[in-house]
Amino acid sequence: MNVWIFQDQPGISMVEQLRIKGKGSIWEWNVDRYISDETDPHIERGDIVLQWQPYLNDAALAGIYASGRLVRGPYPSKGGKTNWKADVEIRQVLRAPITREEIQAMQDPVLLAMHIMRMPGGHIVFPVKPEAWHALRKMRRTE
Repeated sequence: MNVWIFQDQPGISMVEQLRIKGKGSIWEWNVDRYISDETDPHIERGDIVLQWQPYLNDAALAGIYASGRLVRGPYPSKGGKTNWKADVEIRQVLRAPITREEIQAMQDPVLLAMHIMRMPGGHIVFPVKPEAWHALRKMRRTE
């Protein structure tokens, strides 16, 4: 089992989506890498997914807002383009996000080394190493 950060689309409020859809809902995500069994790691059913909102505004800071499990995917999307999708069931909504600023302020080298912290732009899917997952779990805030 792997742990991933899936970054939401810029300009769309994850807070609003979570309020509408809520815990137990299934979200379809675009996935842009780690889709092949030949990559290590690769996305598989049962993996843990942390949902990251990129900076939207001062009310929607960049950070982790929810977590879930991959229930389907990766699978090719419908249509002519070769885009890939994955379905995530929301299992927990954080009562307060774990923000990028909070992670930076902790000065934990394990968390600062996460791909989402070093190069957040350009991708949707980021692997989370076991030691970073352990550190993030200590910060978890469920609803």
